[in-house]
Amino acid sequence: MSITQPPEVSIVIPSYNNETTITQAIHSSLNQTYSHIKIIIIDNASTDSTYDIAMDYASKYPEKICSYRNSINYGPALNWFLGASYANSEYIKFLFSDDEMHPTLIERLLGSFSLNTAFAYSACCIDSWHGRIFYSSGNLKTHFTPSSLLKVYCADGDMPVTSSACLFRTSHVLSCLSSIVTHKTFVNRNAMSLGAGPDLSLALLSITPFHNTVACINAPLVLLRSGGFTSKNYYSVLYNYFLYKLMFCLYPFQPFNILILLTSEVKRVLRMIRPLPGSTAHLGTKRKRLND
Repeated sequence: MSITQPPEVSIVIPSYNNETTITQAIHSSLNQTYSHIKIIIIDNASTDSTYDIAMDYASKYPEKICSYRNSINYGPALNWFLGASYANSEYIKFLFSDDEMHPTLIERLLGSFSLNTAFAYSACCIDSWHGRIFYSSGNLKTHFTPSSLLKVYCADGDMPVTSSACLFRTSHVLSCLSSIVTHKTFVNRNAMSLGAGPDLSLALLSITPFHNTVACINAPLVLLRSGGFTSKNYYSVLYNYFLYKLMFCLYPFQPFNILILLTSEVKRVLRMIRPLPGSTAHLGTKRKRLND
């Protein structure tokens, strides 16, 4: 009688000049209650001690951690692809090197998967475990088509953009990122330097006729840190997200989603011009650093 082994989950940590935070990211990975994990650190030619820290942990936990380093900085999207290409697991979880996971995150996300689940995500806190909560959609498992999921993103709905909140099927991630890094369109050229867009594509391209549900864990089980790269490139990041959404609306042509997208963007511009008292909408707190 054969015993079925639990599926392995690869935690891919893309890193670049995060020597002050990568230790917390690694610890939160090692402390997962789900034990069948492999941690893959892919350093994007850091100029500080980030890679040295990663190698130190790889030497201490050789059965759990592998660490790799690019000879040059390839930009975010290609770095994610290189990290994912080392994964031999059924499932994959990206964790950016300035983020952290609750110890039960992998166990709970994996437990929400069924045969037709495309991806699962959890709510997130910003900057501290007691900070603002995003992506809290309730404990649900919703059926989507590519068009209906795109509608949620076009309306700027409460669905995660950052891959740090999500658990994907490895085959979907490799297929999506391979397409992005090999197609040199205008949109993808911008994405290669910003990372804004490929993360959105991971969610949108995960929906297939066979994998057409999205599972949500309402509890905030991921800690995201704002600021840094996105703050400095805020308008470029927003512009590239808009281009990606528009590209998905055009191929195939979806006029209703285009209308939703344009309406949402007009509202965003108006909030930037005339932010409500106490509002932080113009600060982009829902956007994530993408320079890893």
